[in-house]
Amino acid sequence: MSALDDFGLVSALHPTFWAGLAVLTAGFWFTVRDRRRPGAWSLAYVLVLLVMERATQALLYPTPLYAWAWKHDAVIDHLLTSGGLQGADRLGDMAVYDQWPGFFAAQAALVRLLGVDNAAMYMAWWPLVSSVLLLLPLLLIYRTFTEDRRLIWTAVWLFCVGNWVGQDYFSPQSVAFALHLGVLAVVLRRYGRSGGPHGRQGQAVWTVLLSVLVTAIVVSHQLTPGMLVVTLVALALTRRYRDWVPAVTTVVIFLAWCLTAALPFLSAAMPDMIRSIGDIGANVETGYGTTPTGTGAVATSWAARLLSGSVLLLALAGVVRQRVLRHRALPLLLIAAAPLPMFAASSYGSEMIFRVLMFMLPGATFFAAAALLPKVRTLAADA
Repeated sequence: MSALDDFGLVSALHPTFWAGLAVLTAGFWFTVRDRRRPGAWSLAYVLVLLVMERATQALLYPTPLYAWAWKHDAVIDHLLTSGGLQGADRLGDMAVYDQWPGFFAAQAALVRLLGVDNAAMYMAWWPLVSSVLLLLPLLLIYRTFTEDRRLIWTAVWLFCVGNWVGQDYFSPQSVAFALHLGVLAVVLRRYGRSGGPHGRQGQAVWTVLLSVLVTAIVVSHQLTPGMLVVTLVALALTRRYRDWVPAVTTVVIFLAWCLTAALPFLSAAMPDMIRSIGDIGANVETGYGTTPTGTGAVATSWAARLLSGSVLLLALAGVVRQRVLRHRALPLLLIAAAPLPMFAASSYGSEMIFRVLMFMLPGATFFAAAALLPKVRTLAADA
């Protein structure tokens, strides 16, 4: 590790690591196309991929690297020692932690439950944990539209490869994104015209579950509820998901929190938020990575753009090539496109372009996977 250059681990890892990654990718590709192999093989390959992607740093470095993770650990430590966060009038710019404390309170409870000294004891492994949490809702979402195991697992694989944005670190966003996908899975499977148990009692059960998931998102993160609202509204405008209960429930819970607990912070930030509405040019500027320095940083920046562009181009090819999916999996197209209007809403601290890409990925990788496969199977219309 002492010989690192500005390429980081890319140049420091032994060639056997990259050979192993190539073998893993080839093995997955041949296994997922073999109808005789059970789905557990595909799951095993995806889990090993996540270990190589997300756990390598945890194994090599003595401490977590990302500075914001340590900031979040400090907030949790403050909660544990003082029993509560300070008021917004004393926190200033840190008021965002006081008024969206869900993640930090949950982590404080987890620290006590595990009996460890602080969250830093497991923080380095959080990218792996949060990435594994995404697998179940992704599988539920994809299985709503197809029974083709090749398509499902290839889409999951591409999502794991294409999700380079880095919001899986020890952060509220990592949990909020998993909950976001969980809400979409429930809506797609239980609120469609042919999905879910019929009757008021069954509908009430799923609405209660949705309310719990949405509340956990709203009290933990600022941006994810907005992304969820635009996605649910887009789904509700379609014939198949013309049920406004999920969207209205989310809006009500979101507004209730914004007008009470989060009101002090939002009141101070509202003028800047209003000025940024419609300023698409400024909202898509990448403030933190506009001028990367060093060959390694520049190469990484272009590699990330090439990866994202490749996934989106593959998704477009899948839409054109697999005509049956354009109709049967239209909701996934909407999930991929719904975050785009957020470009006009805010710059989100120069991060909006990254966040929009991350929220587009679940839908985009499904069609990208379809572009790599021969004719795919979908669920019957009345399934």
